[in-house]
Amino acid sequence: MAVETVNCIFWGCGNIGKEMLRFWKFHGKTPIYFCDNDRRYWNKKIEGISVIAPEDLHKIKPEKIYITCSNFEAVYEQLRECRIEKERIIRADSISAPQMLYETAEIFFGGKFNPMTDIKAKEGCMIDLSCGMVLGGVERWSYSLACLLKKIGIEGEYLVPFYADTLQIDDTLPVIFYSKDGICENFNGSNSFLTESIQMILQSSYRKIICNFPFEIFQAACIIKKLFLKRLYIIAVLHNDEDIYYEAYTVWKECIDVCLVISKRIKKRLIQKGFPSEKVSMLQWNIREPIDEKKYSSEHMAIRIGYAGRITYYQKRVDLLLELAEKLVLQGIDFVIDIAGSGDYEEILRKGIYQRKLERFVRVKGYIEHEYIFEFWENQDIYISCSEFEGHSISQVEAMAVGVVPVVTNTSGVEDDIIDGENGFIVDIGDTETMAKRIHWLYSNRDKLYEFGSKAKMHVKQNRLKIDEEKFWSDLLIIKK
Repeated sequence: MAVETVNCIFWGCGNIGKEMLRFWKFHGKTPIYFCDNDRRYWNKKIEGISVIAPEDLHKIKPEKIYITCSNFEAVYEQLRECRIEKERIIRADSISAPQMLYETAEIFFGGKFNPMTDIKAKEGCMIDLSCGMVLGGVERWSYSLACLLKKIGIEGEYLVPFYADTLQIDDTLPVIFYSKDGICENFNGSNSFLTESIQMILQSSYRKIICNFPFEIFQAACIIKKLFLKRLYIIAVLHNDEDIYYEAYTVWKECIDVCLVISKRIKKRLIQKGFPSEKVSMLQWNIREPIDEKKYSSEHMAIRIGYAGRITYYQKRVDLLLELAEKLVLQGIDFVIDIAGSGDYEEILRKGIYQRKLERFVRVKGYIEHEYIFEFWENQDIYISCSEFEGHSISQVEAMAVGVVPVVTNTSGVEDDIIDGENGFIVDIGDTETMAKRIHWLYSNRDKLYEFGSKAKMHVKQNRLKIDEEKFWSDLLIIKK
């Protein structure tokens, strides 16, 4: 393949720069130079590309400078001090970096695909399951959405990458698993899947796609819309209060038709970052109403505390449940914490319970099928969460729907449901000391469980009355003739 030199520079010739160079060469392109602050590389060649010093930049005058290293902020400021216009500076610290792909989409993918015509567009949608057919909150929501779509007569399919978990645990819609045959021998992974994603979305010929993650499926859909098919309708869902979502959705904002957000905090942050407010719409969790009346533990019983979700250190900080339990023991509280779920921290958690002699107080129940989750919550007084970040926890809403009193860290979505001191408690992230005090107060004032729990349940019920899911999704997904 002939290699074309593009008038741009890669700032950073370490591992990231070398990987980016291989990606570009795979597509028959190279930059004119590397640039680096490390003088050991100056006037040398890295994989055939010469390395220049920062002071030589003004002589070259490249159209774009791609920052191919991990310390983006520092290099960005250095370039701005050198009077490089911000429009010429591109973040490229990974192959899937949104800004890099946005800027290079035409170079890498233009003219390489034959899109279907408008006549062949099918009514319905694809649903992005980039992390596989797992039992996380996003996936559970997607399976429920699929059931609703089937009920109202909207066709669709799940899109699952080859590197994710390929166990099919839901058959409401057909599943398109990516073949490993798409991996290129000469380049490791990311490019191959992005290319295959473009092909699969085009072959599917559904006019609309629901993107649950800011990864390759989303990027492929945006590349298609930018280069080939303006008619492709992209629904991006911002499920989590993480920078990666905001960055990707803001970079590709012109390609997104509507962005569904799941909390007021996320909506505010997204608009502050420059996403058009007219394209933002709130997505509400429609939790079914429990049948049984909630009963709370009496004064002479152990207070019952429940957690349901992924058992992980990252994000969920399940390790802090043991720290909390120890504080409750020291305060002389009679309690039981039931932990429902599974995850990569489960074995460590079980060992920690044994080592800290908390077997009497903390019980790991394992994964509970969603149809039995209300039964789990009916046996709890308090819903607990030590998460460091969330989108808008479905478990939180499910627990409150039953009348369980939430005591949670201050993450996205909590202020949508909880009025601190009225229907639950909100504490600072990592503050197990205050969390223990709030639980102690409820333990000593059992009548407040009913008072707070009734208000929590009423809040969810009132929200439920405002939601017409069938109309919401029909308006989004049915092609207007």
